Amino acid sequence: MEFVPHSAPLVVLAFLGTVFLTGVAGSAVIWSLGAGRFARAAKIGGAGVLVLLVYGAAWLGRARLSEERTLAAGESKYFCEIDCHIAYTVERVARAATLGDGESLVAADGVFLVVTVRTWFDERTISARRGREAPLFPGPRDVRVVDETGRSWRTALGGQKALRGSTVSLMQPLRPGESFETQFVFDVPTEVQTPRLLLTDWFPLSTFLIGHENAPGAGRIYFALSDARVAGS
Repeated sequence: MEFVPHSAPLVVLAFLGTVFLTGVAGSAVIWSLGAGRFARAAKIGGAGVLVLLVYGAAWLGRARLSEERTLAAGESKYFCEIDCHIAYTVERVARAATLGDGESLVAADGVFLVVTVRTWFDERTISARRGREAPLFPGPRDVRVVDETGRSWRTALGGQKALRGSTVSLMQPLRPGESFETQFVFDVPTEVQTPRLLLTDWFPLSTFLIGHENAPGAGRIYFALSDARVAGS
């Protein structure tokens, strides 16, 4: 299993603390300048810049040291929801030239990959402050297929419509221990040899968290699709 990011509560506290301290420093600089205390403004401003530099060094340094990883079939990727964790696992992969039937029949430009993802609210990760029966609304995720050259594909609208009624949203609420499955349809070229699924945070602020895979230059965590349980068309 892999966590995104590791030590998430500390990472979030570090980010919020940096924002708070630089905000206070900025306000103090403005007040000091208004009061004509230029030397004091310079010292406070320098301290604020130092805080940003320390955080920036940890942010970029951790990203550069991270390594890309591809999870095998059955392995889970955990995302922090502050006081608990949500786990995602690729359960099945089906390949098909067409989906649907009759008037709803849709043909792939290449080949359809139908990827079934299991979302699980791991009750073992709940903090003492969270109620055991409190539902969780998972955060939004960005989902795409990536090939060996870095090309990526988002869900195919036509193929996804053909599965309408047989899949659920990733943001469906869960209680501890509950899980559900979601199917994603991707239309990828037939020559793609080693497709992988990237499922990651959608929130733009995740880019600025230390150790998050969305940080610039960070190694991302993918799901292997070639060795998952593959069904026929």
